[in-house]
Amino acid sequence: MKYKKGDKVIIKSRKWYNENKDESGIITFSTDRGDYNVTKEDERFFGRVVTITYVGEGYYITAEDDRGYVWIDEMIEG
Repeated sequence: MKYKKGDKVIIKSRKWYNENKDESGIITFSTDRGDYNVTKEDERFFGRVVTITYVGEGYYITAEDDRGYVWIDEMIEG
């Protein structure tokens, strides 16, 4: 895990999403803790700065995402 609670990070861009999504509009990351997806529903976060409020085992929760969705390092710039 690269980040800690309180860090501000940038979610990857719309361009990145468009270049990597499959025919269903999904990007899937398979990890040892399960699969994580990025979908069109996440577009309001693409390229946006968000604040990490929780660090779990292999994932983050952000203040700006009121869905309780989890984000992983591969979805974050840099």
